[in-house]
Order: sequence, then C-alpha cells, then structure tokens
Amino acid sequence: MAVMSPQAASSPAAAPAHRTGGDHRLRTLLLRRIWLPRRLYAVVPAIYLGSGTGALLGGLYLPDPSWMLPYVALFGFACLHAGITLIAMRRRRRTPA
Repeated sequence: MAVMSPQAASSPAAAPAHRTGGDHRLRTLLLRRIWLPRRLYAVVPAIYLGSGTGALLGGLYLPDPSWMLPYVALFGFACLHAGITLIAMRRRRRTPA
C-alpha cells in the first residue's frame, strides 16, 4: 500500500516542465491566419454544404439510427449552417455598403 508523504499532500502539484511552453505554442497555432489558395478558398463553402447534405441524407440509411442519428443530424446541420454563413459573409463583403 502506497502512503503519500505529508509534504506532497499539503503542497499544490506543480506543472511538469514539458507542459509549460506547450500552451503558448498551441494558442499561437490556433490563432494563426491560414492563407488558402484561391481555388480552395472558393470551394470551402461547397465542401461544407456537401458534407452537411451528405450527412443528413446518409443518416436516413443508418442500420440502427437510434443512438447515432442525433450526432449525424447535429453534424449535418452545423455544416450546412457554416456553409450558408460563409456564403452570406462573402456576399456582404463583395457588395458595397
């Protein structure tokens, strides 16, 4: 049976040395701007719309949809929403105010 020393029980656990710098690197990676090629940038809303439509239509053919259907529907509606939002944002940006 392992016994914890009283010092270890009373002092807060310090973060390991290898984990302290990782948070900063992850934050900068997630907040970094990504430059896509023009063709890929133009196709992204269609990819979202296609994957959302495919998920919703594919949900109709699940063998046992009782537990998986809510997740597939949520993914499908989220992709459709993202695609429609991207299209609307790009149209607003193109038209002068």
